[in-house]
Amino acid sequence: MALVKCPECGKENVSDNAEMCPECGYGIKAHFDLLKQKQLNQEIYQRKLDHVKMPEKPRKKKFFYVLAVLSVIAGLYGFFLSPVIAIIMFLYAWWMYYEGDKQYKREMERYNLALTDFEKYQKEFVREEERRAFVETLKPKCPSCGSTNIQRITTLDRAASFTMVGMASGKIGKQYKCKKCRHMW
Repeated sequence: MALVKCPECGKENVSDNAEMCPECGYGIKAHFDLLKQKQLNQEIYQRKLDHVKMPEKPRKKKFFYVLAVLSVIAGLYGFFLSPVIAIIMFLYAWWMYYEGDKQYKREMERYNLALTDFEKYQKEFVREEERRAFVETLKPKCPSCGSTNIQRITTLDRAASFTMVGMASGKIGKQYKCKKCRHMW
């Protein structure tokens, strides 16, 4: 408990635990609780920033390029069977090469940002981690076991179950099925 000055009217010697200022009625306790919470949030954010390390220089993923080469070879072989198969394989090869190149360029942009402006890289990294954590909280969870390993029950699945079992089908009125404990809700 400390004696502070009221931030609204300036009255001296008001307790920071007082619900309100005796002079003007300003919510002293709520004001200082908000300041403490902001300071705590800033400290947590700073700790997150401090844990961000300099990334390693990215390398091209050979997986995409190997698939692209294999698709070209399969396309050449498929040309003898059907020109349509060859065209599909060539398009698939181009797409794999393009995806690998796009991923490499994205990683290089992040690496170059870390080299030129490490503080900005840290902030973007923390923002992305917070976004991922938020998205994870939005995922539906099994009410029985709490697992996020769930599957949506499709209309076709419900119809097939109704056709096979009839009104005794357990999937009628259910939207999700847990892959871990098999609970449906």
